[in-house]
Amino acid sequence: MMILRALSRPQIKKYSFNTHDPIHFLSLQHTRTLRVQGQTQYKITPARIPVRKPTIWKPFIFTVTATSSIFALSIIHYTDARTKLLKEIQSVNFTSPSDLNRHAIRSLKQSLDRQIQRLHDLNAPEWLTDIYTFLLTEWYSHPPTVRTVMSLILVNSAVFSLWRFGRLQPFMIRHFTHNPLSSRSYTLLTSTFSHKDLWHFAVNMIALYSFGSATATRMGSDEFLAFYLSAGIVSSFVSHASSIMLRRSRTIVPSLGASGAIYACLSACAWFYPNASVSLLFLPFLTIKIKHAVPALVCFDIFGILAKWRVFDHFAHLAGAASGIVYVLHGHEYIWQPGCDLWSSIQTPKR
Repeated sequence: MMILRALSRPQIKKYSFNTHDPIHFLSLQHTRTLRVQGQTQYKITPARIPVRKPTIWKPFIFTVTATSSIFALSIIHYTDARTKLLKEIQSVNFTSPSDLNRHAIRSLKQSLDRQIQRLHDLNAPEWLTDIYTFLLTEWYSHPPTVRTVMSLILVNSAVFSLWRFGRLQPFMIRHFTHNPLSSRSYTLLTSTFSHKDLWHFAVNMIALYSFGSATATRMGSDEFLAFYLSAGIVSSFVSHASSIMLRRSRTIVPSLGASGAIYACLSACAWFYPNASVSLLFLPFLTIKIKHAVPALVCFDIFGILAKWRVFDHFAHLAGAASGIVYVLHGHEYIWQPGCDLWSSIQTPKR
């Protein structure tokens, strides 16, 4: 029940909302509308709607389908790009790695010239062309792995900016948070790009740039993207399942954030670079080896579950860390490489 008190003696009116999605009704917009109506007290009571039994199977099917599709598309893109590059190498007489590097730079310059020429054809202002040229040059000055991580940060930034608009709050809550009591499974993915608070967004993006870039360097941009997105979906599903199974002892609340996928990057970095030193964001002078930091974070999340802390989604953190280690140990050998070989065999014409 939520009561909004007026200044003078009020009348009482009753409104109902769907208990499956109460935040949708109690958005900032609705709250503001009720407050400005003046001399009335509004008593909001839950509607008598049959409670839908939460399910695990539909989100499970989405998790399996989505992760399989993401890996399949990434494998196809990677294999096709590799095949195209090999054909270019065979068609041009390269005598050294520097020749290949010069060819890549020349191809990039030709691509930039074509894009800039399109702006000139559209009679774009000179200042717009200069800005566009500067941004493109800066963008392509980074390797593909870093550009992949930066693209993820840009998507997260775009979603974070949408949270700033009060009128979009109901839409964002419905489509960019995952509520285990709803029937929407696609939010297992969209919620991993969603951050409502500035501190949450800033910490996750700094961690994504740091650990994501290091992981992508070892995996390659296509494999890393599939790894990151799949880890985010899996961690969201584990959070969903834990909320359903523990619903008698803890309240089910919507969740959001990229922490599960970032924990996967963190655990992958701990495997790839065990002796690398990391420091806390607010205590930069205190450094610790990452192979010790990750177990400490895992213990912290286990304690958070036992203590029933609700600030962080500890189940999602643990699932992300576990999925990162499992993929590093077995994913490339049993998923990525067989998938690339299979698609290459399909693409190769039979004689």
